[in-house]
Amino acid sequence: MPHLYYLLGPAFAAGLWLGQTVDVVSLAWIAPGLLGLAATWRVASSWPRLRLAVLLVIIALLGMVRLAWWRAALPGTLFSGQTTIQGRVELVEAGRFSSRLAVKVASPGRGRVRVSVSGPGRHQVTPGDVVTVSGQLAPLRGPSNPGQTDPRHRWHAAGIYWEMSGRLQSVRAGRDAWDGVRSLLKSSLERSFSPGDAGLLRALLFGDTSQLTPRLREQAVASGISHLFSVSGMHAGVVGLAGAWVAAKAGLGRAAHLFGLGTVAFYAGLCRMGPAVMRAAIMYGLSVGAHLAHRNLHPLVSLSTASLVVLWFWPPWLYTAGFQLSFAAVAGMVLIAPSLQSRLTRLPRLVGASLATSTAVQLAALPILGWHFGRLASVGILVNLVAVPAAMAALVGGLVAALLGLLSAPLGQLLGAPVGVALAVLEGSAALGSGLPGASVAIPAFGLAGATGYYLFLLAGLDRSPRRRRAWALAAFTVLVWSMAVPGPSGLEVVVFDVGQGDAILFRVGDGPVVLVDTGPPGLTVSPAAFTIVPYLRRAGVRRIDVLLITHAHDDHYGGALDVLRSLRCRYLVVATPDAGWPPPELVTAVARTGGEVRVAYAGQRLQVGAIGLKVLHPPDGFVGEPNQSSLVIRASYGQWSMLLTGDIYACVERRLLASHRSYLAADLLKVAHHGSLTSSSPEFLRAVGARHAVISAGGQFGHPSPVVLDRLAAAGMQVWRTDLHGAILVHVTARGWTVRGFTGGGNRSAK
Repeated sequence: MPHLYYLLGPAFAAGLWLGQTVDVVSLAWIAPGLLGLAATWRVASSWPRLRLAVLLVIIALLGMVRLAWWRAALPGTLFSGQTTIQGRVELVEAGRFSSRLAVKVASPGRGRVRVSVSGPGRHQVTPGDVVTVSGQLAPLRGPSNPGQTDPRHRWHAAGIYWEMSGRLQSVRAGRDAWDGVRSLLKSSLERSFSPGDAGLLRALLFGDTSQLTPRLREQAVASGISHLFSVSGMHAGVVGLAGAWVAAKAGLGRAAHLFGLGTVAFYAGLCRMGPAVMRAAIMYGLSVGAHLAHRNLHPLVSLSTASLVVLWFWPPWLYTAGFQLSFAAVAGMVLIAPSLQSRLTRLPRLVGASLATSTAVQLAALPILGWHFGRLASVGILVNLVAVPAAMAALVGGLVAALLGLLSAPLGQLLGAPVGVALAVLEGSAALGSGLPGASVAIPAFGLAGATGYYLFLLAGLDRSPRRRRAWALAAFTVLVWSMAVPGPSGLEVVVFDVGQGDAILFRVGDGPVVLVDTGPPGLTVSPAAFTIVPYLRRAGVRRIDVLLITHAHDDHYGGALDVLRSLRCRYLVVATPDAGWPPPELVTAVARTGGEVRVAYAGQRLQVGAIGLKVLHPPDGFVGEPNQSSLVIRASYGQWSMLLTGDIYACVERRLLASHRSYLAADLLKVAHHGSLTSSSPEFLRAVGARHAVISAGGQFGHPSPVVLDRLAAAGMQVWRTDLHGAILVHVTARGWTVRGFTGGGNRSAK
């Protein structure tokens, strides 16, 4: 039964997925089920395919059992509530207003916690430090926006099930043995290379991108080589092969393979072993064992075994992009690359093999890239032909130089020139690739049905049997037609996204026009819009925003615009009160790149976007004032329903609107001005609006929303919805009425 071993890992992964999705794991029915299946296996000796199916079901059930066991064992002895914890920092993510720390708690209790801290002291925290933090401890929260990937999967993969928002009490330096080795090697790199080259080598060797320039990060993403700066199985494999080669040249004979395996294990420890590195280490170990035992080992058997071991060790890795991309890439190399290479016989052998491998990896990983990132580097196949060899040469050379530099700085500097050439080639390929037209293109979020149809079509193209090829193609066509037959939503959808301290509001009618008002704040690397607005629209099949309205020139309202425009086309960018610096030139360029244009809005205009009406109430043409006072105020309407969008206007602008546009202020739903700040929402203005429901978009910073404003809204008879408490606010309007609800809580309120 040769195919059995290929399918053990996928069957176990399917069991983990079913256990997570169905959430009905119970030994009361799994145990009898396993016994029944075992009996079926015993009596089905004459039906090998039936035995194969039974064994795979047994493996899947074991996956469900393992998940239940994992859930019962991991959370530790931490408890919700106000407390003070002390522990060692394992990860630091610096944000705009706060830093997120992954802390391994030493007392009280045991476990790992994601801690959000603010204040100046947060900038001094580094991995390895021992911190004391006071705050509110609670289980990790799920996604707060529709279409958003569950953020808990990433943290669960690191063994973190708790979160705390607190105050940093103390920081004390501390390191473990691996931290000490990493620190020594990084210092050696800095002595042996220029600052720029040392920063690149830190990224290649350890996945530490803190020293890379923002420009190089963007170029790497656009050209499809950003994977080189995240330690993967390829890195570990190359290091292991280099170690084995050195040992063989030193005359160790067959023991050279064991030396290579030890090298992989050492490198895995240096890089805080992740799923890709662990997969490479297991596959390398299996290949060494097979070689020493004079046995042939099919790569798919090795891959399947590695996936089973990795997921048994740490089940949440199944949901991480690193695990999925690593295993898909190797599967593509084994299953797709040989077929492609057989069609490239006219090219030189090495070029054909490299091109086939790079293409196969992208074909295998395409649905995963679409789901997690929504973009594909169309030039990546060609750029990787140059970048990968250069990066791997720099990786091995840099590691050797760092080790030699521990003995003597001049020894480490001996490799400075050749490694520098490899790094220059790597940087040049990133710059050249990212500068090509169409270097990076948006791709859809396939979803389960789309991904299934895609892989079935891929099988149809690869299978050499005409009969099976037709069967695969028919199955793929059936799946895709069924997925497209699902009807889209009817009526108007309004989504007030939870983007933290900022605004982002979407209007969409069925499969028709899309209006986006503001895009939320920026981020250090990517903005919240990149993992809230963009995933929601991609998974809804939206490829173009018809109107992007930016209410005013504060970055908590337009900071995510560039991330949105990298993934979606825009027909019109609408702003108010333009001047020499507004809108920003990079924003105008991004809109023009997607084929759109910039329009200026002022009071009195009416925009009709399909069934969505947009009446501009402020500012008047030629208005001069600071950005908040210049905010666009818009009355959005759909049939008889309306919503008043007030940007960040102050009470003085509210008085102006009461005098000039009182008859247009009445609305069913109010977007509260300035995140609920005391500068706005005067009682007279709220009475004029007369809405039954009010939405506040705030992230908890700066004391927003003000308790005084909340009292005013209650006095005006408005039900308040807050993104910091309820997640995204979802409004659905039809001819029969409208409803409003919070994505994470607050219930579902009908407002007919």
